[in-house]
Amino acid sequence: MLNINVTEFESHLNQIVSRVEAGENIIITRLGEPIIRLSAVKKTRQGSDQLLMTTEKLDDAVDASKRILKEAAQGKLPRYICT
Repeated sequence: MLNINVTEFESHLNQIVSRVEAGENIIITRLGEPIIRLSAVKKTRQGSDQLLMTTEKLDDAVDASKRILKEAAQGKLPRYICT
C-alpha cells in the first residue's frame, strides 16, 4: 500500500488513478496523518454465468406461476395461497 501526501497526490493524479484501477490501495496523508484511502470499486459479475443463473430463476418462476394458474382454473388452489 502506497502512502502519499496531498501535494504528491495532486501532482500525480493520473498515475495514482491508474494504480488504483490496477488494484493498488493508496493512503493520502496530510501533515503525516492518513485522511483518505483510495481503492478501486469492485466490478459486478456480468458474465454469461450470471445471465444463465438469472434465466434459470426466471424459468422456475414461470413454471411455478403456470402450475398455480392451472390449479386455480381447476379449483385446486394450493393451501399456501388459500391461507
